[in-house]
Amino acid sequence: MTYIRSIQKFKTTLNLPVKGALKKVATFFCLTLLTALTSQAAPEKNITVGILQIVAHPALDKSQQGIIDGHKKKYPKINITVKIAQGNILNATMISQKFVSDGVDVIAVLGTTAAQVAAKNAQSTHTPIVFASITDPLGAKLVKSLDKPGGLVTGVSNYTEQRPQLAYFKEILPNIKTLGFIYNPGEANSVALLEPTTKAAKNLGIRIIPAAVTKTTEVSLATQKLVANGIDGIFINNDNTALSAFDVIAQITERHKVPLFVSDTDMVKQGALAALGPDQYSLGLQCAEMLADVLEGKNPATMPVQFPAKKERYLNVKMAQKIGVDLTKELLKNSDKLLR
Repeated sequence: MTYIRSIQKFKTTLNLPVKGALKKVATFFCLTLLTALTSQAAPEKNITVGILQIVAHPALDKSQQGIIDGHKKKYPKINITVKIAQGNILNATMISQKFVSDGVDVIAVLGTTAAQVAAKNAQSTHTPIVFASITDPLGAKLVKSLDKPGGLVTGVSNYTEQRPQLAYFKEILPNIKTLGFIYNPGEANSVALLEPTTKAAKNLGIRIIPAAVTKTTEVSLATQKLVANGIDGIFINNDNTALSAFDVIAQITERHKVPLFVSDTDMVKQGALAALGPDQYSLGLQCAEMLADVLEGKNPATMPVQFPAKKERYLNVKMAQKIGVDLTKELLKNSDKLLR
């Protein structure tokens, strides 16, 4: 501003009586100097965001797209890099380290194990992290509390209470007694969900039959064993390992006419019978809003963890017909979205 005021003062002196030629030279000099000083102003900062996704599957892909679309709308020139860890912690470590060394402004993370790794690697540079589609950030020790995270990490949880989900499933199958639960004991999300799911199911007269898997190649055998044991249905509750092999689960359950339930509404169109939960794309948009707040200068330590703004009941009518499940008119009326 000092430079500009000096130039303005200099331009004012040009109003004094001087020879025409001298006035033209002085004016030219003034405008040239002003242009030079203006061109030396600091360029607009290039915003960079790194997205780390633990594994590719439709639910997380939808959240990823929501994050990207939400950012592109607000920052048209934002530079976003997406990396998938292929379910491998070592890959997630290397990706997050690369983001940190490249100096990204913020890291968006999809998946609990990826967020844990990223949080550890971001400590050295205090790079903020915003997550989406993580069920239990407190249990995963990503935040100190849900109201005041207290560190570099905050975000949007996809948590949905178990009882309403199971009650909806029982509306569809009134005589359900046993429900298979495929989960990876190495995923904090899934471990945190097993106990409350078992408790809520017991209160509804349903027994949970857990089937542990540590990698996607084990999912097929686990599903076949559950089916062979005569379970009444299978429930996939936000487990990334199971969701990565969801097509396999859907094929086996459809072939044996076993109802497949999920907590992720996007998976209903992939072959599940029903779901009560949030829209994953909307979660991504919520995450994008929080990322924007961080980019504008808000401190993640004081930004409360958010939860899904809306939950819906999805019902796959076509799948019900395939596996022989009768749906009442009341059930069809009370479901938010019907897939035919």
